[in-house]
Amino acid sequence: MIDVSRFRFCSIALFVFLLVTCIPSAKARLLEGGLQHSEQLPPLSDQFKVGAVFNSDMLGHRTDFDEWVMIPPTLAGTWSRNGSILLSVHDIATDKWQYPNTRAVSHGTYTRGFQLDANGNIWDCPRARQQRFEMSSDGRTKVYIILTGNRQMLVTGPKTLHDYGEATIVDVDVVTGIIKRVERSEQVVERTAVKDGLVVAECQKSSYTTQGKLLTTATDRSEERRVAPFSSIDSLGGMDLKASFLRFQQNQQNLPNQQNATNSAVPQ
Repeated sequence: MIDVSRFRFCSIALFVFLLVTCIPSAKARLLEGGLQHSEQLPPLSDQFKVGAVFNSDMLGHRTDFDEWVMIPPTLAGTWSRNGSILLSVHDIATDKWQYPNTRAVSHGTYTRGFQLDANGNIWDCPRARQQRFEMSSDGRTKVYIILTGNRQMLVTGPKTLHDYGEATIVDVDVVTGIIKRVERSEQVVERTAVKDGLVVAECQKSSYTTQGKLLTTATDRSEERRVAPFSSIDSLGGMDLKASFLRFQQNQQNLPNQQNATNSAVPQ
């Protein structure tokens, strides 16, 4: 049996530590809400260039991570997003702010929650999503989102979830396979279930050049609608989620024994 209170405390401590440190070698700038983003990232490899031909090797290889987060049932399932409202943009070079309140159209489907424990709690593995893609509204561009670096979730309430990630975003022409645009980003998304089947997501995003220079920070808001209820997923992109979750549960069960053994070794 997993000690849920102990696990939640450890998860919150780890998430806050990652947000404060972000990338150890990079300078950080304070964002709204006390979050931080990096002022500089390491440059991307030369294969990510506008005009180059995209190939599947650029997506990298999936690695198993036995890191799981219990999420609220109100945020679990398969969700569809059909655009977002751009609320604000801060240009770093000019230090100018814009508040466009314009709509950006893109289509994406996402699944949250992969496994169910013996108590009926739903668990998600953030690092299982190492890549995904969306289609542009005109169907001419395939947008690959390759998740890299830190990937964390933090449950902050019965209907609220914070999701932190770093990504490389590549726009590829559907017909020619030519890369049209490359962007790097860090983002924190706060998702709130406002009613059954409807989630409002507010995203704070920092954008960088391929050389790692910070260009802009922006905030947008979108709605996600549930298109399918939660159901267990045992594998994803070659990753054995069921085996990973079983290992995670076993590790959590072993933690009290390890702590007791450490305590008994301390001289009285």
